[in-house]
Amino acid sequence: MAEIVYPQGCRPITDDLGPDELVRRLKALAHTLQGLGQDEGMYQQYIPLALHLADEFFLTHPSRDVQLLIACCIADVLRVYAPEAPYKDQEQNLAYVKSFNMCFELEDCQEIFCALFSLMFKIVNSDHSTKVKSFMLDVLCPLITESDVVSNELLNVILVNLVEPNKREHKHAYALAKDLIVKTSDTLEPYIQAFFNHVLILGKEEKGLLIFSKVYELIYELYQCCSSLLLAVLPQLECKLKSAQFHERLSAVALLARMFSEPGSQLAKQYSALWRAFLGRFNDISGPIRIKCVQYCMHFLVHHPDLRKDITETLKMRQHDAHEQVRYEVVMAIIATAQRDFQAVAESEDLLNFVKERTLDKKFKIRKEAMSGLAMIYKKFITEESVPPATEKAVQWIKDKILHGYYMTALEDRLLVERLLNTSLVPYTLPAPTRMKKLYYLMSNVDDNATKAFIELQKHQLAVRRTVAEWIELHRKPPTPAVQKEIMTKVLHISTKFLPESVKAQEFLNQFSDHMKKAPELLQGMETILSPNVSCEVCVRTTSSVLKKLGKPVMTNLYYNTVKMLLERVSSVMVDHDSLLILVGYVEGATTLHPQSDHYRTAIVTLGHIAHNLPDNFPVHIKNIVSRKIVKELLVREGGGGANAPSGEWCDEDELPEETRCKLEGLNGACHEPVATHNAGLYARMVKQCLWFILEPLITRNDFYCYGFYKSLIEEMKLHKDALNENDDAVNYKLWATCDLAMSVIWARSTTFELREFPTDFQPKRPNTETTIPRGRKRQRANEKDIEISNECEPAEASETQIIVPGLEQPPETDLEEPQAKRNTSD
Repeated sequence: MAEIVYPQGCRPITDDLGPDELVRRLKALAHTLQGLGQDEGMYQQYIPLALHLADEFFLTHPSRDVQLLIACCIADVLRVYAPEAPYKDQEQNLAYVKSFNMCFELEDCQEIFCALFSLMFKIVNSDHSTKVKSFMLDVLCPLITESDVVSNELLNVILVNLVEPNKREHKHAYALAKDLIVKTSDTLEPYIQAFFNHVLILGKEEKGLLIFSKVYELIYELYQCCSSLLLAVLPQLECKLKSAQFHERLSAVALLARMFSEPGSQLAKQYSALWRAFLGRFNDISGPIRIKCVQYCMHFLVHHPDLRKDITETLKMRQHDAHEQVRYEVVMAIIATAQRDFQAVAESEDLLNFVKERTLDKKFKIRKEAMSGLAMIYKKFITEESVPPATEKAVQWIKDKILHGYYMTALEDRLLVERLLNTSLVPYTLPAPTRMKKLYYLMSNVDDNATKAFIELQKHQLAVRRTVAEWIELHRKPPTPAVQKEIMTKVLHISTKFLPESVKAQEFLNQFSDHMKKAPELLQGMETILSPNVSCEVCVRTTSSVLKKLGKPVMTNLYYNTVKMLLERVSSVMVDHDSLLILVGYVEGATTLHPQSDHYRTAIVTLGHIAHNLPDNFPVHIKNIVSRKIVKELLVREGGGGANAPSGEWCDEDELPEETRCKLEGLNGACHEPVATHNAGLYARMVKQCLWFILEPLITRNDFYCYGFYKSLIEEMKLHKDALNENDDAVNYKLWATCDLAMSVIWARSTTFELREFPTDFQPKRPNTETTIPRGRKRQRANEKDIEISNECEPAEASETQIIVPGLEQPPETDLEEPQAKRNTSD
C-alpha cells in the first residue's frame, strides 16, 4: 500500500488509538482539510489517506463521534479532488460546478427536478446551518434560471410550501422556498403570471396540483415575499370582485381587505381602480361579503389615516344595513378602533355618531355593544390623568346618552344601564373619595333627562333590594307550607318584574333558594349584601364570595349568570354611609365657599375671569356673589395678617398671608381692574396715521410722485437693521412693521403705479478726473486783464420767472408771506 501522507500539522490516524485521542486527531485533520482549496497540482497526494480512512474499522467504529469525523474527512477529500470532465479549457468546462445541469438534455428532466426539489424541501431542517442552506440554493437556482421552461408541476412543488398546512408544519421549507423565489423572481415571473391568468381569467384548474385550490392564499404569500411578481396579477382580481359566483367574490374580498389594511401598505395608491372596486363590495348583495368588508374597517382606521374618509363614508351606509350582523360589525369596528387609537375616532365625529345612533337599534345585541363601547370610552376618560382634547369633546354627550337608555322599555336595557353606571360611569373599584368625585362630576354635568333617569334608577334598585330582602328573610323561618308558598310567590314576583326571561329565571331562583337552605354561609352572605348599613368594600367582597359558590363563571352556566344578574341589582357598591359624607362635603364646599376653603383664591380668580369675559351671561348671579361673598364676607372683614404676616412695610406677593392675597384678587374681580397690557393693534393704528400725515403731501400733492421709488426705498429699509440697536430683535421687528405699514398706506393711496427708478439724473459710476484743456494753453487770470472768467452767461434780458434750483430754494416762513424778489442780473 502506498505511503499515507497527512497534511502539515496532523498526526497519523491508526486503529490502535484510544477513542479520545482518535477523536482529537480526527478533529485536527477535518479542520485542516476544510481549509484546503481545489489545487490540481496535489491531485494524487491524499488518495491513500482517503482509502485509509474508508477502512471498515473506522466506518464501523463504536463511537458516533469517530464515524462523523471520518465522514467529514472523506467528504472534504472528495470535495478537493472531485473528478472533472476531460476539458482543461474553462470555456469548454461548462459542468465545473453545476453538475445537475446535464439533466436538461434528458426528456424527463422536469420529473427529475420535481423529485430533487421535493427532496430538498423535505430534508431541510433546523440542524442545517446557513451555509448548508446556501449550498442548497446554489444547487436549485440554476435549475430554474437556466431552464427553457418551468412546468406547473415544478411550480406546485415550490409554491405549495408557502401555504397551509406546509407553512405551519415545515417552517424551514417555507423559508427555503421564499429565498428561492426571491433569487429566481425574474425567471419565475412570466410562469407565475401565466399560472394566475390560467386560473383567474380562464377559470381552468388542474385537480392534481394543490396550489390551484390555494390561489388567493398564494397571492398573499407571494406579495409578502416578492411583490414584483404580482404587478400584472393584482389588477386581474377586479374581475373576481365582480364575479357572479359568491365564493369567488368572498375570497377576493378577504384577500384584498387583508392586503389593503396591513400597516404600511401602499396598494390603495398603487391600484386606485382596484381600491374603488373593493369599496363597491361594501354594497354587495350578499350579507357575508358586507360583513367581511366591515370587519376589516378597524385596521383601515388605525393603520391608514389617508383612507379614513373613504371608510367613514362606507360605514355611514352600512350602519343602516338591513342585516343585523352588518350593523353589529359596524359598532364593533368603531369601538375596537377607539380602544386601540381613540384619536382616529375622535378626528371624525361621524364615527361616534354612528355608535350613538346604534344605541337605539331594534336589536338588543347591537344596543348593548354600542352602550358598552361608549361606557368604555367614558371610563377611559375619567380614570386617566391626561387625555387628548378630542376625547374630552367626545365624552360630553356620552354620559347623557348612557343614562337616557334607562327610558327604554326593555328590561335588558335597564339592567345594562345599571351595570354600566357601577362599572364605567362611577367605577365601584375606585377608592371612596375618588369614586365620589366621579359621581359629583357626573351629576353636575348631565342634563335634566339624565338626572331624572338616575333618580328613577335609584328608586328601582331600592325596590328590588326590599323585595329580595323579604325573600331572603323567609329562609330564616321554619319551612311550613305557608312559608314555602310565600317563598314561591316572592320568586315569581322577582323573576317576572326584575329579571329577563322569567321562566328560566324562576327555575334558577328556586335552585338558588334550595342552595341557600343547604349552605348557611350563602344565606348569611346574602343577608350581609342586603343589609342597609353594609359598606361598599364589604358588599363587593361578599358578592364575590357568594358568586364563587355558584360554579364556574362561564356562559354555559346559566344558573351562575342569573344569580349574578340579581346581585348586580341589589348590591350597594356605589354609595354607603362614609362615601355619602364625603359627597356631601364636596357639595357643601362648592355651595358654601368661605375664606378657609381650599382653592378659595382660585375660585375668586375664576369668578373675575367669568365677569370680565361673559358679563352678559350671568349678570344677576355675579352681582349677588360679589356683594355677598366678596364684599361682605371677605373685603370688609378685619384682620387677615395672622402669625405669618411679614414684619416689614413691603414684601413680595408670595410672602403675603393667604387671606390678604384673596382680598387682592377680590378687589380685582369686584372693581373690574382694567387690562393694563400693551395693545399692539392700537399703537399700529396710531403709527399708520402718522405715516399718512407724512406721506399725504408726497403722494397726492406731488406732480413728480413715483410709486416705484418709494417701493424700492421701503424694501431697502427692510433689508437693514436699526443702527443703534442692531442686535435687539424687538426694535428691528418694530422697524420692519413700520415699513409694512408705510407700504400699506402707499398701496391704498396711490393712484398711479409707475415702476421707474429715481433719481433719473445721470450719475457716473466713478469720479471723472480727466481734463480736456489743451496742453500749452495757460489760464488767464481775471485780475490781470479785468476779465472775469466764468461759465455763466448773462441773459439778453431779465427773466420773467424766478429760477429755483431744487433743494436750494428758500420757501417763505409762512403761507402768507410773498416769495423773494427776483434776482437782479447785475447782482
